[in-house]
Amino acid sequence: MSKCKVIAVANQKGGVGKTTTTENVAIGLARNGKEVLIVDFDPHGDLTVCLGWKNNDALENTVSTMLDDYINDKDIKYASLILKHEEDVDVIPANIELADFEMRLVSVINREQVLSSCLEPLKNRYDYILIDCPLLLACLQ
Repeated sequence: MSKCKVIAVANQKGGVGKTTTTENVAIGLARNGKEVLIVDFDPHGDLTVCLGWKNNDALENTVSTMLDDYINDKDIKYASLILKHEEDVDVIPANIELADFEMRLVSVINREQVLSSCLEPLKNRYDYILIDCPLLLACLQ
């Protein structure tokens, strides 16, 4: 059984500090010796940008890549997906490609579990996985 705790930072309203909360909690946990993965699950990719990847639309591998590989039964290449941040947190970045993903999930069976299924193999590597959520949650349960 995994020791990993998955925390989704969500709120129905925008502009309430979800991204800032995710970033600060993750870095605080890392400074206390915990292994932390942050998942930017917002198509705006603000968390990715805040953490230093200013041109997130140019990133080749993002959370969209991971989800797309999963629903197309391809192996997820976590090593090329996960970015290392100087504050000792790992990041799965996001960009605008995530915006149309909800439409692609319409025909996917058990679509509510897609993100969880993608993250399952990572739970043995991390103490915490924090997810910066958008206003609407299509893949998260």
